[in-house]
Amino acid sequence: MTELDSLIREAVSRQAAWQHVEELSSIDRTSATEGDYQAVRYVEKQLEAHGIPFTTHEFDSYISWPGEARLELLSPDSRSVEVKSHAFSGSTPEGGVVAELAFVEGGEAVDYRGIDVRGKIVLLRGPLGLIMPEKVFNAQRHGAAGIVMIAGEHIEHTSGHLHEMIVTPIWGTPEVGDLDDIPQIPAVSIKYTDGMTLKSMLDEQPVRVRLQAGSDTAWRKLKLPVASIQAPATSPESEDFVLLSGHLDSWYLGTTDNATGDAVLLELARVLHEKRAGLRRSVRIAWWPGHSTGRYSGSTWYADHFWAELDQHCVAVCIVDSPGVRGATVQRLKSMDELRDFNLGKLRDLEQEDVSLLYPGKNGDQSFWGVGVSAMALNSELTQDHEDRAPVGGCGGGWWWHTPTDTIDKGDADALARDSWVIGSVIAGLASEPLLPFHFDQTLAAFARHLATWQEKAGTRFDLGSVIDQTEALQARAADLQERLKTVPEQELVAVNRSLMRLGRILNPVLYTRVGRFGQDRAVPHPFIPGLQEIDELAGVGDREGFLRTRLVRERNRIQDALFQVGRELALLESSLM
Repeated sequence: MTELDSLIREAVSRQAAWQHVEELSSIDRTSATEGDYQAVRYVEKQLEAHGIPFTTHEFDSYISWPGEARLELLSPDSRSVEVKSHAFSGSTPEGGVVAELAFVEGGEAVDYRGIDVRGKIVLLRGPLGLIMPEKVFNAQRHGAAGIVMIAGEHIEHTSGHLHEMIVTPIWGTPEVGDLDDIPQIPAVSIKYTDGMTLKSMLDEQPVRVRLQAGSDTAWRKLKLPVASIQAPATSPESEDFVLLSGHLDSWYLGTTDNATGDAVLLELARVLHEKRAGLRRSVRIAWWPGHSTGRYSGSTWYADHFWAELDQHCVAVCIVDSPGVRGATVQRLKSMDELRDFNLGKLRDLEQEDVSLLYPGKNGDQSFWGVGVSAMALNSELTQDHEDRAPVGGCGGGWWWHTPTDTIDKGDADALARDSWVIGSVIAGLASEPLLPFHFDQTLAAFARHLATWQEKAGTRFDLGSVIDQTEALQARAADLQERLKTVPEQELVAVNRSLMRLGRILNPVLYTRVGRFGQDRAVPHPFIPGLQEIDELAGVGDREGFLRTRLVRERNRIQDALFQVGRELALLESSLM
């Protein structure tokens, strides 16, 4: 444990952090409502009280609030069934949509083979019971008139509340070319027991229903506060910064999603501002709006409007979402490869032995992959066998995620203080280490593995051999450099760190994105090197194979160009160490 780690641990106030949770947990922070703006004013007031510089950006964003929903069984009998509509759901006409149900297991595109859902309402059962954007997209693409998702069975054993969800696949505010992908069909969720009852009826005879649902989707004003913790002007890298962030808006009162995260950010703003004399790089702290009902529109707006500054000066992005959960003992680390060893080493130094290590997914305000900034997310979570654990997407795994039951009793002041210290120490390490703790030899090793996986899938139908060989050769050079970087002369540190940052700008957009550096991929699961996804379609495609192959050749060219640029950066690093 470093001296700075100890100073941060001593400086973190359990009482102050928990007071932020109490205040924010008393406000319904739905995006673009008075409660959302009230939360922004609270953040501003706290920053002002400690003399921390900040800017609050205001902008218009495309925000969707879920509307009322109703499902009526018309035949073979008549009754009403409880359902919940979702943000960005298509809206039914007056009087609703009357149609037959058609059951689909899974909801992937392949699951529709042999099932005619045209003009019907899809009754869907998926592995987690959560209505994801790709499920709605697949139903709409196959001509369905609507989609009813059977929720997970856990709901009826916990809160009884259906989870709020967002069904658009578009990341952030749409651009013109995205408009056709905004859901046009109504999308709702139904409790497990009700859903399985409908399925049983459907197994015996046709089932006809009336579905009324929709959303209130419009341009609305958002406010985004960003605090600046400035490193000393005498530091040669004071213009560079670590971006620490979390979302301020919520569903309902949202204690552990994400009032606890907002409290961590406020407490760390105070602590890091006090300890800023020990920083080599600055820290920016952002409270994102538009997370839940804008599909990460706040962080996307920031990525769009501060792209050049992020490209030139952002060292890393850390997302804080759902820390401080009662009973949470596992540190859940989502980290890109180049940051993995640093993060794991830091957690070991802080005696956090129980760590769940994952790659960051295309979710949770990970809006900076195109820029190429190294990304991570850190929060604590419940163990898999904990009594409160459920198959949900946040709240540390707590069953209360995205329901009105995410209230103050779901948080824990001691867990919050621990998480504040752990996250603060990681961020301070990134902001103070003379040599940026990146291991791009690890990133290149992963790149080679993922290319080999794609080659195995392609077989003889497409050749990636040349780029695999290039990647493996570059990885060997990067591994050799990693050892030599331990003795970088002081006068070379700034140049070396800039080269390390550029390596991320080159590799990460290819490794994690399909659209590249200036756009956003869809909010759906992506494989590594997603530009090679057409390989999955090559077998048995007939006349389409030539079109797919054209796309793959262009993606291979993109990979080769990135590898050329990596080789050039490695040569610069090698010359710095001669």
